[in-house]
Amino acid sequence: MTPSDLDQALNALRDKIAGGPSVVPGLNRRLADIASSARSTKLPALTLPQTANDRHQQRRLFMRITMTSGIAACLLAAAGLLWLTRSDRTASAAEELQQAVQTTTAYKGWIHQTASSAGLTPPPGTLALPKRVTYHTNTADGTVAEVREYAARLDVTMYFPQKREMATYSGQSNEIRLGSLSDERAKAVPNIALPATVGEMLTMIKTQMVHEPASVKETPEGDLKRYDIVFFASDAEARKFREERNGDPLLRGMTVWVNRDKLMTRVKFDDPSVPVTLDATYGPPEIHDIYDLGVPHSAKIIDERVKDDLKSLMARLDQRPLKGFGDYVALLCSYNQDAAGKVSPDYGYVTLYAAKGDKWLANEYRLVSTNRPGPEVVLKELPPKWTAPDIAQLLPALLATKPTQYFIMDGDHGWSGWYDYQSMSYPNARSITPPERNARLGDQALAGNFGPTSDKTGIGSPGTTAEVLQDKAHPGPVGLHYKRVPTPQNGTSDTSEDTWWFDPARNDVPVEETWTSTDLGQTKPRVTMHTLYTKYAQLPTGQWYPTDWHEDRTDRNARSGQESASTSYYRLQILPDLKLDDNWFTDPRPRVTTAPATK
Repeated sequence: MTPSDLDQALNALRDKIAGGPSVVPGLNRRLADIASSARSTKLPALTLPQTANDRHQQRRLFMRITMTSGIAACLLAAAGLLWLTRSDRTASAAEELQQAVQTTTAYKGWIHQTASSAGLTPPPGTLALPKRVTYHTNTADGTVAEVREYAARLDVTMYFPQKREMATYSGQSNEIRLGSLSDERAKAVPNIALPATVGEMLTMIKTQMVHEPASVKETPEGDLKRYDIVFFASDAEARKFREERNGDPLLRGMTVWVNRDKLMTRVKFDDPSVPVTLDATYGPPEIHDIYDLGVPHSAKIIDERVKDDLKSLMARLDQRPLKGFGDYVALLCSYNQDAAGKVSPDYGYVTLYAAKGDKWLANEYRLVSTNRPGPEVVLKELPPKWTAPDIAQLLPALLATKPTQYFIMDGDHGWSGWYDYQSMSYPNARSITPPERNARLGDQALAGNFGPTSDKTGIGSPGTTAEVLQDKAHPGPVGLHYKRVPTPQNGTSDTSEDTWWFDPARNDVPVEETWTSTDLGQTKPRVTMHTLYTKYAQLPTGQWYPTDWHEDRTDRNARSGQESASTSYYRLQILPDLKLDDNWFTDPRPRVTTAPATK
């Protein structure tokens, strides 16, 4: 396979090292776009089977904030070295590597890493590769910079986690865009820095691979020492390991060069499909701002940093998914009804949410679907008291049936997958890594679905502007409006706008939302979605949550101008006293049946 971008090559290496598939190629170039394109993920989105895969692809995109890009690949490689040193198969080599990693971790100052695109050829019709990508990391204050050198332009991204700010430069537009980092994004910046966080990554690497290296060989090379690391003793061992991990890509091995100061100076990855070598230097030059990286002073500056009043609102919204609702079991029912309010008897989707200590899940099921029978359908007819059925009575049938999509966390680790109706399997099933935990909470867990967060909206990132609203038509509620437009930095081709209204007197529960997406060159939205929340309930903890809402959606065909409209209805129950058994919080694929329930 020939990579279409140097980022894809580096990210593929990251995934081979970590043992998980790449969520999206190329964070730093498309980070802001990805975050804002993954529009505020709402509970209704989980109940649209015809578009579920596309929506969840968007969700997976913005997740790269926690663990992405070529820097992450290098970081994981270094973390892998630290783990490999624990092997007693080659004791002296392992000890040398241990010293090298400890020395690198203790180093405070600038580290400069460079990867060349030499040897990589993009397929016809794809974007040109940068000639060189250089990553600059200041391990003293956490600043990270990425420079992409193309034949005729320069692109730069810088993160300043201590100041909660970022800056991007596009050589195509000659624009500098100043943005903000949320607390979670600022905390995630060290995860893309090599090698200051090598020790922090050790646990993740050990958990991801759960595999001892086949060999670590030390060879002197002049003033350097070379370490050849092989993960698998044979093709059969590698093949078995990959099959057990549902076909996840593998890194067969790597070579590391260490200098007399025990600092890693080069990492080469043993993978014919991704022939990337990273060279590292330490110390000068020191980088004070984006101009030190070659950005011209003539560049136009666009300030998109978050203002103070917006910071306060977003801080509350960002904390909601992390706080959660305590321990509970919840069921979201999605249903149709006619103009007279009669509920359709032949359709019903449910999403099961649960939290138990540090375990949580969000699984969607086709409860009843007479027009589309299959092994993933739970029941032949709707249960009693639909649309507020007895959750405890439904649990045995749900546990034995294939979820159409699932997100399950057992502490910091978990599993996700999307059901493919043709193969009746989960071809994209993958593991969820510890660095993804908080982003997953904000995106899939129940509390994260009642409004936007900084990561899901891209607020503070290139091309996204936002403001707090007050409206006479909404006395009391606080509004949030944000808009993302296409820019060279975010690479999007559509303009999206989203307006939310929240009730601050009831812990910012959502009251109303209107979202639109307009294609480039069009004046009317391609999609308009209006959600109205109508009923609420309060938990014993005092937390409020919506119980009933409906979503009106209008799709417009740009060529014909024809519009189609639909309405979906939702009802949510949260039971804080109901608990799930621990076997719910495991990979569901081995336990589900292949035949539909008959109840």
